[in-house]
Order: sequence, then structure tokens, then C-alpha cells
Amino acid sequence: MRSSPVIVYLSMARIPGRSAHTIQICRTCDALTSLGARVYLIVPSLSLNLPRRSDLEAILSYYGLRCGFHLIRLRMSKIFIKLSEMGGLPSIFVNFLLIVQFLLLTLALKIAFWGRRFFLYLRGRFIFSSIAMLAPWLLRDVVFEVHNVRRLMLHGWAGKVKFSAMRRCRVIITIASYLKRILQKLLGVGVNIEVVHDAANASLFEKIGLNVDELRRRLRLGDFKVVMYVGSLYSWKKPEFIVDAFKLLRRNDVVLVFIGGLDEDISRVKSYCEAIGVDRVIFTGFIKPRNVPIYLKLADILVHYTPRGRGFSPLKIFEYMCARKPIVAPNSPGVNEVLRDGVNALLYNPESPEDMAYKIKLILDDSELGFKLAEQAYLDAINKYTFKARAERILKVLNVYGG
Repeated sequence: MRSSPVIVYLSMARIPGRSAHTIQICRTCDALTSLGARVYLIVPSLSLNLPRRSDLEAILSYYGLRCGFHLIRLRMSKIFIKLSEMGGLPSIFVNFLLIVQFLLLTLALKIAFWGRRFFLYLRGRFIFSSIAMLAPWLLRDVVFEVHNVRRLMLHGWAGKVKFSAMRRCRVIITIASYLKRILQKLLGVGVNIEVVHDAANASLFEKIGLNVDELRRRLRLGDFKVVMYVGSLYSWKKPEFIVDAFKLLRRNDVVLVFIGGLDEDISRVKSYCEAIGVDRVIFTGFIKPRNVPIYLKLADILVHYTPRGRGFSPLKIFEYMCARKPIVAPNSPGVNEVLRDGVNALLYNPESPEDMAYKIKLILDDSELGFKLAEQAYLDAINKYTFKARAERILKVLNVYGG
């Protein structure tokens, strides 16, 4: 009988954190653990404010997780934390020390589990490049998860080294078939590449403690219909596109709600709303991941936008599907592998806020259409896009390429 795999996940992410990729990392580790894998998540502790006790319990609560994977923090002294915040050469020096610790701990775990199926799971370019340069013999254990090919497009010597290292990985996992096709062209034949889409934690939607009506009162939504976006509001994501579409609705019975965003980004988008004369826009700021489902239940329509070529399988669309609410999203690569126009969502031209507004209006005016789309999206989510299903798919890939 084949033994359960040992998976060492290395990440430079600050966990717990506000970014979607920290949610994806922790929920993937949690799901893999629930299926019997022995998972070690190793992350730096580049903060002076993190608790030293009950780290894992706090993270499980923060992300709404159930299982206890092994969390290892690479703690550093205050002077090194200060150096990491300075940027430039001091930060590079600290990162080098972290990579050395990553490698030493990985080798220790590999020796400790000698004879077991051992995988080194990565999704960060910096750690991958460091291993390729400092410990290339570990590449045969590497499972490299790729989310965006643009960031891998290096020219000259650096690009050749990175692509050569990728060809030597045990397997590359992409989150969209579109990305797989691009990588196949870049890397050539004979490279192991598999597709494993992102997912949502459906169990978080099963028990929602806060009363939705109470939350509506707290946000002063009244009888307005709610168009909602969940996620960061970085300038490169251009959330102003959604504001433009909202303005084009020209309806007084609808409110736009943004869930998430840093203070400076919220201030920027608020200023844009004022500049173009858009009101009835509400900003909640950051919401802990485990509480996001409560807010999703407030929505009448959930919307997504990312500029073309920047988001191929955003985590939010899978949570939208679990929320059982109609979705309006761009007809862009990756997204349209999961969301199908007229089947489980309405897709719009990502260059046209007018088309986005039109698709929102279709659902506002046709509740039966919205219900049909939402129900199909929900069925697709619970049958294909849970983190348990994602972990099962990853383990099948590891079984194929794990020897």
C-alpha cells in the first residue's frame, strides 16, 4: 500500500495575511492534511506583533480552517526584522538568510522522512529561483504552482536559467488550461504540466452565525439592491472600472458595496467616485476571510473585474459560486474555463464597462435568470471547486509523478 506523501510547502507570505494568496495557501494545506497527507507549511516570521503561542490555532480560526497541518515559522531577531523593512541590500541579505534556513529545514525533513514520498511545494518565484541557483538537486522534488506567466517572462540569461529549472521540476501545476498552453509553448515537450483550478471553502457557507438582516442594518443598506465586489482595490486591478459600470446603470434602487481594500486604496476609489458624481457606494474595508461568506449573502449580484492578462483564476469567483448569488464577470482566459456565459454566470467584454452594466441590468430585471445562474454556479462549486476536490486532484497528480 502506497504511503501518504510528505509535502513541504515553502512560502515567503506573511501568514496570517490579508492577501488572497495566503488564503489559498492555508486552505490548500488544510485540505491536503484532511486527506491524509503530512503537510509542513514553512513561512518567515517577519513581524514583531505575531503571537508566539497558539500560532496554528489562531491561523485556523482566522481562515476558517478545520485541520491542523504543521506550521513552522522561521523566527528572526528584531534587528533582522528591521533590516527586512529597510528594502534594498539589507532586505536582500535577510531574504538570503531566510532561503538558507528554508533549505536547511527542507533537507532535515527530507532526511527525517527518507523512504517516504517527498514533495517540495512552491508557488513563489523568489523561492523557486533561489532553489534553482543554490540547490538545483532539489528540483526533482519540486511541485511548482504557477498562477501568472507574465511574471515568469524574463529575457536573456535569467529567463534561460528559470525555464531550464522549470523543465527539471517533478511537475508544474497551473490554475488554468490557458496557462498550461502558454507554458507548453515556452518549455517545449516532455515537461510535466497539469491543471488544478482554484477553489472555495464551501463549509464556511454552511454555518453563518451573524444575522444577515442585522448586517444590512449595520451597513445601512435599507431596501436597496446590492451589487458587491470582494477583494483588494489595488490600482493595477482598476476597481474604477466597476464604478464606471455602476454609474452607467442609472438606477436609484441599487447600491455598490466594496468588501476589502487598504485604507489608501479605499481613499483613491472614493475620490474617483466623487470626481465622476457617483454616490451610493459603500466600503467596508478589510474583512477576515472566515467572515466573508456573511457579507456575500447580502448581495443581489456579485461582480468581478481584473484587467486582461492579470487574473486567470481569481479565488473570489469560487467563493461567489458557493454564495448562491448570480455572478457577472469578464469573459477572459481562465475565468471563462470556470464561468460559462448564460449557464452559471453572465460574462461581459472586459474592455467595456457598458457591457458590464448591461449584464448587471439583465439580472436586476430578471430574477428568474439570476436564480438559474446562481443555482448552477453553486452546484458546480460544491461538485468540482471545493478545496477538498482541489486537494484530491493535487494528490492524484502527485501519485502519477511521485514514483
